[in-house]
Amino acid sequence: MQAIFDEDDGLTIEDMKELLSKHKVKKIKIAYTDINGILRGQYISIKNFFFIMKKGLDISDNIFNLDYENKTYPMQINLEFQKKFRAGYLNIDLSSSRILPLEKNTMLFLCDFEKNKNCEELCPRSVLKKTIQEANKLNIHFNSSLSFDFTIFNETIQSIKNKKFENIKYFMSDTLGHSILQNSINNEFYHELINFYELMNIPIDSLSNNIESGSFKASLSNSDILESADNAVLFKTFTKVLVQKNKLFATFMKKYSNEHKNQLCSISIDANNIFGKSIFYDSDKKNGISDMMKWFIGGQQLLMKDISVMIFPISNSYRQDINHNQKKQTSWGILNKNATLNVINSDITNYKIEYKMIASDMNPYIALTAIIGTGVWGIKNKIEPSEMLGTSDNDSITLDDKFDLPINFEQAIDSLITSKTIKFIFGNLFIDYYYFTRKYEFDIQNHTVKNWEINRYFEII
Repeated sequence: MQAIFDEDDGLTIEDMKELLSKHKVKKIKIAYTDINGILRGQYISIKNFFFIMKKGLDISDNIFNLDYENKTYPMQINLEFQKKFRAGYLNIDLSSSRILPLEKNTMLFLCDFEKNKNCEELCPRSVLKKTIQEANKLNIHFNSSLSFDFTIFNETIQSIKNKKFENIKYFMSDTLGHSILQNSINNEFYHELINFYELMNIPIDSLSNNIESGSFKASLSNSDILESADNAVLFKTFTKVLVQKNKLFATFMKKYSNEHKNQLCSISIDANNIFGKSIFYDSDKKNGISDMMKWFIGGQQLLMKDISVMIFPISNSYRQDINHNQKKQTSWGILNKNATLNVINSDITNYKIEYKMIASDMNPYIALTAIIGTGVWGIKNKIEPSEMLGTSDNDSITLDDKFDLPINFEQAIDSLITSKTIKFIFGNLFIDYYYFTRKYEFDIQNHTVKNWEINRYFEII
């Protein structure tokens, strides 16, 4: 069997025994994320846990082969994928341990396939780790913070389905955005959410209600890029768990109603060298923007259309508000909310780039892989960005058509598969497989009645 656990990595079996004993752990849950960002897993005994630490876990070959409805993708048409989906050994990341507040004496560990040749090229977490390693070769360390929109309903999933997704009731209807009155009246629920995140070691900076009924926004704290992705995946999953335990329901679906605004995620990225200093800041450069930051932006700007489907993963992600002015090109600017890539330079020790137009229904591992991978490629190839927008939010410029963005799901899928650069950055197998799954979703769209999006995605994302 393949050896997964190496005592030289830092944590020994004795360390883990002491940790489990300290927290009186009786049950262990392991979890891994599939291509769609769905957290899957199982319970294992403590005895089996230590066996897996040494030998790895031989799991089913269905790990990446299930769609949003838990149906098997028709992989028999592609023998290369079928070969890769053969049973493989799962790697438990010992540093990812979390106590589960809602499950007595239970600890959660995240897993990936970093040390598994069969599946590592298809595992979103493993692909992100490989991208981070490429950045480390340049002595670059990335941090990120994510902010999510989500909606809570005063319904259960069964009551919503019984109503056929019509006339559903919102939790905190007729909301006053950021209202002290609203969050004070419902303070027990807010406190329960905040305490829950703290106990799960998912630090958040803020939690508020948006203007629309049932709509919330949570901003996760800035952290190491892998930890940030882990926190985001756990945040999305366990928010739904806690809400359903309260006989409510939550969704991160981007556009679940024609009457409500898009649910978006914003991501902020900063980068430091091995000495902890920002590589994005240079006092000798205009506006303090270093060459590294410009090249990072340049790579992302040039390849944004090709990675669009990695941050807007389903057809619903391309639905727009009626009065929304959809961004048609990848622009960048300083403190400009209209820019696709918005430079925040208010703190010279922490220059960062903000991405506001990302769907809340994305897979955090894949989205961060796309952002970091294209930026690092830009640095390696010294890609200069276009002319930037001015500091006025209303300022706009027309760019070359190479910066055009896809306007629908089909265009985004085509941009991904035809990009030789994206395949070079992320590997042919991962991009071919991701393309296959997105193409499958597109085909489902073309052969399903009008309510297919709600029924298919509402509960799971």
